[in-house]
Amino acid sequence: MEAASAPRPDPGAGGVQSLLGVEFTDRGFDALTDEILANDGADAACRLVVTANVDHIVKLQHNRDLRQAYDFAWRATVDGAPLQWVAFLAGSTVPHRITGADLFVAVVDRLDPARHRPAFVASDEALAQTVREWLESRAFPADSVSVCVPPFGFESDDAASEELLQAVARCRPTHVFFGVGAPKSEIFAFRHRERFRGAIVMCIGAAIGFRFGTLRRAPSLARRFGFEWLWRLLSEPKRLFRRYLIESVPFCRVAAAEITRGWQARLAAFVGSMRTRG
Repeated sequence: MEAASAPRPDPGAGGVQSLLGVEFTDRGFDALTDEILANDGADAACRLVVTANVDHIVKLQHNRDLRQAYDFAWRATVDGAPLQWVAFLAGSTVPHRITGADLFVAVVDRLDPARHRPAFVASDEALAQTVREWLESRAFPADSVSVCVPPFGFESDDAASEELLQAVARCRPTHVFFGVGAPKSEIFAFRHRERFRGAIVMCIGAAIGFRFGTLRRAPSLARRFGFEWLWRLLSEPKRLFRRYLIESVPFCRVAAAEITRGWQARLAAFVGSMRTRG
């Protein structure tokens, strides 16, 4: 296992916007997509992409491993609409909302068999087979792709972890797509970042299933108004009830603190400007 901490890869041009303890990229959707697709594996560093939602923000308050992964991440985007709502209420700059599901589709549909070597870490064999068939239909050479289905609990099993790492490494990936849930995907990618050198690693949860039709995504209207989480809760109540309605309650406290800080900063700025005028 690699060291517990590591410097963040060079972010290149552009900037970040701080919100809820996370530095989000200020790049727009198209610019970020192009940037990800530009990778050809020549860069020596592993570059991690994370897409933050309410569940992530809650876990970041107490999960040191996830915090380290986020601090290391090359790009972080706002996935969950409530994060944008908090930014608005705090009176701060609202970051672009770039969901993992949308970003994954934009990237994967433009992968070039002549330039890219993708690896997919899927949640089940049915999804993996669908991905394999799609890659074959796109004329990706067999030795330039990898599609893996790790066993449950792989992240805590040295043998299973090593098997997955070797399977991914066979294609010398330019891009690795983790679709096995958070925070295991982000933490695993960070812990084994030296094994993903040259690759952009995207942790995108259910996005692989959405793109390849094994999971149904929320209607566009629900997504537009920020209620995709409600659609998913109604679609998978047994799995998501606790996460969305119990474990996410601490987000209210974190959000309230962020909003309070925002208004305090604005008030201080206003008072300062009035004194200057006086």
